[in-house]
Amino acid sequence: MVDLSLKQLGFQRRIGVKVPFFSAAVNVLKDTDYVMIVPEHIAINLSKNDELEYRPIPFDDSVHQYWLMWHPKFDHDKAHQWIRDKVLRAMKQSRHSIGMT
Repeated sequence: MVDLSLKQLGFQRRIGVKVPFFSAAVNVLKDTDYVMIVPEHIAINLSKNDELEYRPIPFDDSVHQYWLMWHPKFDHDKAHQWIRDKVLRAMKQSRHSIGMT
């Protein structure tokens, strides 16, 4: 969605590096002039442990949606239902919640 928003503003992103984890990206950011676009709660957490600055992106972007996923064979498994309920409850109660239904 970020690329679509940038395109509407006449810009195009140039991806300088791809990394498998946010922690690897932090190491890249500390040694380059690159920027990274992440959900706000991730930016807040990453900036707590490293000397990083974060700012909101200067355009509207779609809200990230988070999903719980599992194989259908666990639909009626009581232990699986229990953990899904706990995770969903934690997500709904998080201060980083995005208005889940």
